[in-house]
Amino acid sequence: MHMEALAGVFSRRQPPTDVTPRQLRDRSWWSGPQIFIIVDDYDLVATNAGNPLAPLAEYLPFARDTGVRFIIARNSAGASRSMYEGFMQRIKELGAQGVVLSGDPSEGDLIGSVRGHAMPPGRGYFASRRRGAPLVQIGRLPEQR
Repeated sequence: MHMEALAGVFSRRQPPTDVTPRQLRDRSWWSGPQIFIIVDDYDLVATNAGNPLAPLAEYLPFARDTGVRFIIARNSAGASRSMYEGFMQRIKELGAQGVVLSGDPSEGDLIGSVRGHAMPPGRGYFASRRRGAPLVQIGRLPEQR
């Protein structure tokens, strides 16, 4: 049900046929909040039984222009297999940026040409078409007990 509602948001925020180049640049043809879709353990969400995000795949090319952002986290084990799943394949085709943390290099290229490597906690590579793949450190808070 939630995915159909999100698909409706995407649909309502599509630019009209008479949108000007300036409006396209400013993204001023729609109003409302930016939407962040955060998926943890993607490998448990997209299974052989289906993927609840599948109805959104057709809108992925317009996510930035319509104020929708996806943050997807998954274990690197089996990640190369998941790149053939429809939603993730579309994300990869669109050249999405992301962070690749510690992982098995035998999984192959995960984002762009970046593979997993053994890394300390929080260290990884930020893969981006514009910026290459610089080394980054993600903030980490100690566990609260």
